[in-house]
Amino acid sequence: MSDNPYRGLPAHHFWRRAVSAVERHQLDPVVTPKFSIAPGDKVATAGSCFAQHISRRLQAIDFNYYVAEDDPSLAPAERRRRNYGVFSARYGNIYTTRQLLQLFQQAFDGRGSSEVAWRREDGRWADPFRPNIEPDGFASVEALMASREVHLAAVREMFTTTDVFVFTLGLTEGWMAKADGSVF
Repeated sequence: MSDNPYRGLPAHHFWRRAVSAVERHQLDPVVTPKFSIAPGDKVATAGSCFAQHISRRLQAIDFNYYVAEDDPSLAPAERRRRNYGVFSARYGNIYTTRQLLQLFQQAFDGRGSSEVAWRREDGRWADPFRPNIEPDGFASVEALMASREVHLAAVREMFTTTDVFVFTLGLTEGWMAKADGSVF
């Protein structure tokens, strides 16, 4: 019998032995992971809606999903409605790496923007960098700015204390202000 490059390879190199002959619930496509995440590791998420699914799944399997920005004084339904615990901080969806970098710069370097607050049709205010975070809007620009300061402090805490950071990219366009390059 002639020797070939496939002789002696482990079963996971062959479809028939690794996949087709294995019951679906026993299939594990990860052969040699580069790292592992232990249940006690602080895992933070940011990104697209897929990161929300990851956060819910981590919580469901009793991993240490890290929420740096929370308001335990609110009832669970109200906390969810106001976007606490959806991600590790109340930043809403972050679709691009440029948005993530901007958030980091806002939290650590004090990066400002020409866009401070957006007036909604109902007369209330929205944060341009997390417009859906407060479903009823902010009563004033001052309230918005106070919330942003609390938020950026939580972001700093998250980035400096998390063990694992999961970032998922979104499939949407990004918008940039001509005035100062701020990304929305």
